[in-house]
Amino acid sequence: PADKVIAFLKEHAATLETHQTRAQELEEYQVVLGLPLTEFGLIEEVVEEVNVKLDLWQAVKNWGTATKTWEAMPLETVDAETLEKEVTAYNRTVARAIQRLPGNPVGPKLRERVKEWLPVVPLVADL
Repeated sequence: PADKVIAFLKEHAATLETHQTRAQELEEYQVVLGLPLTEFGLIEEVVEEVNVKLDLWQAVKNWGTATKTWEAMPLETVDAETLEKEVTAYNRTVARAIQRLPGNPVGPKLRERVKEWLPVVPLVADL
């Protein structure tokens, strides 16, 4: 399911990027022609929201792969620094999604999965 959502969001992100570029061109024309500027702030807001959702869903997909990889590795072969960086990056992505997408149930679900690994990081570092 994550792949379908990611494909959907990527398609819409590309469309929005086209609209955003066109809006910038129109603003430039308005400046050159001395016309009042049209506000295209809504496009920027939608682009940001789609990008946050895309980051979140990519994190959902990649988190499952990452945790399976870590769980399959012998503890002594896990690079503690890399593990810490990755868990921290996922934690940031989740925090950003929860903040910018209130009411979206995906962020809190992923946060719970990431939280399970937070106590593991210092243990692996101490090995």
